[in-house]
Amino acid sequence: MREHYTQMLQATQGDVVRMANQVEQTLVGARQALQGWNTDAAAELVAGDLVIDQAEAHINDQVLRIIATQQPMATDLRVLLAATMIAGELERIADYSRGIGKSVQRAVRTPRLVDV
Repeated sequence: MREHYTQMLQATQGDVVRMANQVEQTLVGARQALQGWNTDAAAELVAGDLVIDQAEAHINDQVLRIIATQQPMATDLRVLLAATMIAGELERIADYSRGIGKSVQRAVRTPRLVDV
């Protein structure tokens, strides 16, 4: 029984790390989109945000399931609550990256002013 509980905790922590890696890639994509007015990178940012939103929801579901079924105490409970908070912050960062992607797409469609 305890082994299953430990596996659930480790899986949740692993999911947070994977989500952080995905968010890191969105930041790289945001930089690329801004530096070269890259509309392909911008489109990937907008589309990729859904995956990160789903990852946050999955982590929150896992945490709630663990709390409801295993009743963690002390350190484990703090780790689980931190996982939900971290997932929320990572999702917010990904939303900012999506916003950058949308801004790049709008800027590329806007006619350029002529240099004088």
